[in-house]
Amino acid sequence: MKAIYILKSVILNHLKKLPVVIFLLLCSLFLVNSQDVSETRDLADDGEDYDELGRKHRKKKKHQNNPCYGGYGRTFGDKFGHPDQTYISAPVTNYFFGCGGPVVPQHQGHGHGHGGHGHGGHGHGGHGHIGYGQHGGFNGPLNYGFNQGFNQPYPFAQHQYPFNGGYNVASAAASGFGNLVTTTDSYGEYQSREQIINLDSKVRSEDEPNPEHPHVTHPTSYMDTMLHLFRGNIGSGLLAMGDAFKNGGIIFSPIMTAILGVICVHAQHLLLNCSEEMYRKTKRDKPPGFADTVSLVFEYGPVTLRPLAPTMKILVNTFLCITQLGFCCVYIVFIANNVKMICDQRGLHIDLTIHMIFVIIPILLICMVRNLKYLTPFSTLANVMMALGVGAVLYEAVQDIPPVESRDYIAHWSQLPLYFGTAIYAFEGIGLVLPLKNEMRKPELFQKPLGVLNLGMVIVAGIFVTVGFFGYLKWGDEVAGSVTLNLNPANVLSTTVQVLITLAMLLTYPLQMYVPVAIMWPPLKKKYGKSSPVAKELGFRVLLVLLTFVLAESIPQLGLFISLVGAISSTTLALMFPPIIQLVSHYQNNNGLTVFITVKNLLIISLGLFIFVTGTYQSIASIVQAF
Repeated sequence: MKAIYILKSVILNHLKKLPVVIFLLLCSLFLVNSQDVSETRDLADDGEDYDELGRKHRKKKKHQNNPCYGGYGRTFGDKFGHPDQTYISAPVTNYFFGCGGPVVPQHQGHGHGHGGHGHGGHGHGGHGHIGYGQHGGFNGPLNYGFNQGFNQPYPFAQHQYPFNGGYNVASAAASGFGNLVTTTDSYGEYQSREQIINLDSKVRSEDEPNPEHPHVTHPTSYMDTMLHLFRGNIGSGLLAMGDAFKNGGIIFSPIMTAILGVICVHAQHLLLNCSEEMYRKTKRDKPPGFADTVSLVFEYGPVTLRPLAPTMKILVNTFLCITQLGFCCVYIVFIANNVKMICDQRGLHIDLTIHMIFVIIPILLICMVRNLKYLTPFSTLANVMMALGVGAVLYEAVQDIPPVESRDYIAHWSQLPLYFGTAIYAFEGIGLVLPLKNEMRKPELFQKPLGVLNLGMVIVAGIFVTVGFFGYLKWGDEVAGSVTLNLNPANVLSTTVQVLITLAMLLTYPLQMYVPVAIMWPPLKKKYGKSSPVAKELGFRVLLVLLTFVLAESIPQLGLFISLVGAISSTTLALMFPPIIQLVSHYQNNNGLTVFITVKNLLIISLGLFIFVTGTYQSIASIVQAF
């Protein structure tokens, strides 16, 4: 045991110097490799340009009656012009369409065929000729032409072909104009845990797609969506609300929590409205996600702001990664603290860092699961455990509570930034709202006055206030960063609660980790993953898990870590981006930017900046003081 402690001290002396450097390098690498994401344009307008080009080609006598030859037309913008398709990952001007569907550039060769001039593909893009890329540019879907003239699929069109250097395969284009069926990796589609949770039901479902919502294979009902909203918002942030109320005060905190809840829900409505507006303008096959919405708003905004669109998308994705990695760090600290408490009660006294090392082993194993359908059952089990655990915590918290007068009505001003950071961390569910609405059978019910979002978040805010109020009232200044740490370890019920919630966090970790992997790995894979992509992806996952371990070990104070993550990233995503994109969007509309909208959004942005600056400063100062 002495040898273990000596080894640990040597390792930690070096590791404590690395977290910030590693994190900055990782973010820099991500930013550098994201620069190849091209700037999208108004594809419908581009279609008009290509329509003119098509007319010039059809002037040739032998092709004047052939609508397929040079038939770029408006279908570029109206049928195929979806920025979220795989083929948009290179400059849009490199893409030309024939009747056989899009010719995707895999390498800057020059494909020529009846379907038009396709840069990057070798072969013909239409009239039944197979158009495919022969050189590795990226591991995207390969597209196969079909016989548009007779509206019959090419004989080989239903076959699947692997792409050079990758492990993606793509299915062929179906018969009929413009129908392209692909099977690709799910990377880049998921920007929240809730999208991953919903996947299992969609994979198992054999329902026919809803004609009103062709992008949804298994639409959810009002109550289904409400339950998804609950389990997406109830997690480590809820268990930290007692610590938040300690830093705010027994009277100040409930009032301010309600106000913050209203502001956060309003910001979520702003994001939903902007996403819907961009969905209509771009005529995409499905509504855009968070990062795409922000990017598209800037693309369609004032001319001076349009060059910022790619940068804004990178910023949103970066903050999403920071938020999710922060959640993972919190989970490690949470699990290790609870395991240590259980072991200490049984007379097994081991340093917290050793517990973290033991915890990281099962986390590494479970994070090697790459297929989402194998992860979603873990989420269901975790939600059941969390619900039971929270119920038991509340039961113990209301036993023998002291009078309200025994607690501070409002905390010292220096503690308030910590309250704001933790509260925003708990409310940071803005990444859930877009996928939840888009998966509904009747999406219009999501934003009604008594819709899923408003009613659901009222209930969520009520749970936050209840747990925070009784947690602080019961344990006072001794309340921990997770109320589970205040439970009596000698009580069988308390131990059961700790085990349940600890397992819930352990099973939820890989779902939180999947989001940054889905955002960061594709650009890295494009540059470094041409050979042995699976092995390199697993190695990348290991590096991310180890990064969260190093950060968690460096800041083992659970409450302070939660406040820091909330102040830095949750504030930016929940309070700053939504009002910014509404200002940009309304600026383009005639008489859309009123004085009320301007003042209201500037106040929300100012609140976000205040929490960002003061919360980050106070969290870091408290962390330094703790050491």
